[in-house]
Amino acid sequence: MNKTASRSPDFFRPRVGRIVRKELREILRDRRTILTMVVMPLLLYPLLTVACRQLFFIGGLQADAPVLRIGYKDRRSAQLVNEWLANGEGVLNQEAELQRRQQGDEPQDEETLALPGSPDAVEPRIESLILEDLDQAVKDYAIDLGIRVSDDRGGWPIPSEDWAAASDLIYLPGSHSGQQALDFVETRLEAANRGFLTLRLRSLGVSQRPVPWIAQRVPADVEVQPQTAALPTLLPLVLILMTMAGAAYPAIDLTAGERERGTLEVLVASPVSRIVLLWAKYIAVLVVAVLTAGVNLIVMRISVAISGLGPLLLGEEGMPTIVLVQIVALLLLFAAFFSATLLAVASFARSFREAQALLIPLMVVAIAPGIVSIFPHVELTSALSVVPLLNVVLLARDLFQLKADPVMTIAVLLSTALYAVAALAVAARVFGSESVLYQSEAGWTTWLTRRERRPAPTIGQAVLTLALAFPANILVQNTLAQIARLEMSMSQQLMLTTLGTVLVFAALPLVALRLGSVRVVEGFRIAGGRPLAYVAAVLLGLSLWPFAHELYLALQGTDGLSQLYADKLQEYLDRLRLVPLPLVLLAVAIAPAVCEELFFRGYLLSALRSSFPRWRAIVTSAIVFGVFHLLMNGVVAPERFVSSSLLGLVLGWLCVRSGSIFPGMVLHATHNGFLVLVMYNQTLLESWGWGLSEESHLPGWWLVVAAIVAIAGMVVLQRGCGAEPSAGDGVTGRTGDA
Repeated sequence: MNKTASRSPDFFRPRVGRIVRKELREILRDRRTILTMVVMPLLLYPLLTVACRQLFFIGGLQADAPVLRIGYKDRRSAQLVNEWLANGEGVLNQEAELQRRQQGDEPQDEETLALPGSPDAVEPRIESLILEDLDQAVKDYAIDLGIRVSDDRGGWPIPSEDWAAASDLIYLPGSHSGQQALDFVETRLEAANRGFLTLRLRSLGVSQRPVPWIAQRVPADVEVQPQTAALPTLLPLVLILMTMAGAAYPAIDLTAGERERGTLEVLVASPVSRIVLLWAKYIAVLVVAVLTAGVNLIVMRISVAISGLGPLLLGEEGMPTIVLVQIVALLLLFAAFFSATLLAVASFARSFREAQALLIPLMVVAIAPGIVSIFPHVELTSALSVVPLLNVVLLARDLFQLKADPVMTIAVLLSTALYAVAALAVAARVFGSESVLYQSEAGWTTWLTRRERRPAPTIGQAVLTLALAFPANILVQNTLAQIARLEMSMSQQLMLTTLGTVLVFAALPLVALRLGSVRVVEGFRIAGGRPLAYVAAVLLGLSLWPFAHELYLALQGTDGLSQLYADKLQEYLDRLRLVPLPLVLLAVAIAPAVCEELFFRGYLLSALRSSFPRWRAIVTSAIVFGVFHLLMNGVVAPERFVSSSLLGLVLGWLCVRSGSIFPGMVLHATHNGFLVLVMYNQTLLESWGWGLSEESHLPGWWLVVAAIVAIAGMVVLQRGCGAEPSAGDGVTGRTGDA
């Protein structure tokens, strides 16, 4: 294998391009690809639009003049109730007319008057029946509602005299028509009561209106069609499923198919690395998936436009351009994720038939969360934002409905991107083995077999661990937020927070090191470190927090959610002050410092330095460190991303210069601990004249002193630690093993 080919960009790009063109020519000439990409959308979306039109038509027939059957005990009761209902109808019409005049709307014809609470509904038709046993008639579905007048004072209601009556409304729970009749009668009885009481008070010379407090429902000014509640979810679900189908055949043909035909061995024998081959095959599968998604999107738009369902499905103004762009971007990300997943799974198969047997269950499992997302009560929450496929479908539905939450959007995008890279890492592991050339079962055994012990994890192992740690971190935060609503003390919540931090950032990478046959001491960069590095760590830890505070204030307000994050932070600090200080320091300062350094500067930085140059590895680990702090307790905090990334740069530099993660732990704990002490004793500091609220800037002389101390710490680190240790600085992970 020619390693130079994988390292030279000038050599890499043309080789990848030629292989991609070769794979695309073979795939796009196949009739099965054309069938999936072109023929299926041309058949599917017209059928969907026909089904939608039929759904609207049936819904319109069901809403056209419904008949409500109401039963009475005798004819006098029917006359009395019907007169009272007619009075209520008149009161409702008067109130509706008065409301339209106040709003300046045009009057409507009497035939188009709608039921209260449903302005676009059709007036029902009432059918009165005289029956002996109203209860049995309701049970037998002979009537929708039975009205038994149980207290009648006699005579007809006259506003100048006292009058009262009572009745029982008999209905069948669970009956839609029964509930509709019940709402119809109750609404008009209440309106008739208001009208009669108004006239009665007027006859007595009382100016008090009958209803002192009026609460009116004001629906949002949007077009809502109850019969089509699932359609905004159905369209993105179909798009995503078709994208999956478009990527399935190319993924099988370019891996198991070529292995079965014997052409994969010819490609491997060419003067390119296996990682280059993997990238070329992945790009080819991705291109076909994107083309399939594009064709589906175009055919869907044309079908909706021709059918005339655009205003019903997408509103009167149609789909805004920005929403279309967002949907396309989301489909691209999903295509990248699922193409990598299909390629990874198909790489384990020995033949085309076996690959189909592996991918069919995967496709079925992938459909299940998409079906769940159709239900309108399923919302995109923190927990669901990291569930593959379900998060993408729910986000697409929210984009169609113009209600996408930025916090959940970021969580979905980051988690899906991580899953895509993790799937590529799995495929790279398979392509790096010799069994990829032969029709044997060695694919799975190679993945599960423990390798020789190594000094640092590979990039592929690190990506897989990140793909697990990111959703685990969000799930832990979501669980802690749910626990916070229970009757649990703040001390217990802090202990649970500490446990979650240990599990995600310490236990998870430790398990990854053991499974990856990596020596724990070297994988975590556990070493004594140079003595002056600890001095520099203390100086930097004491001096960097003022600049982080000022940076937070400078960035605050750049996002609409910053104030929400500030409010939550203040509420959290108020609750922390009720907990003993040692426990607060342990949970908020020490435990995160130790565990996060083990993960980001120990495990992750070791993996990055095995393949990347020093500063590229430091910057990458710092950005990942900032991303993990971007989402905190369900709120996007851009200022935390920037400040955490900058702190990650300093921590990475300190780790590289000292050769150990322990100085970074000292810096991190000192930085966090000093902030905790300042916020914990905020009242005491304000009594001394040092006001340190989250909204106020620090005194200028504080920043000057902090700058001097920080410069001193950098000088000590730069000169006192000497040259950078060379251990772990190789390119051991650049070969086909990812």
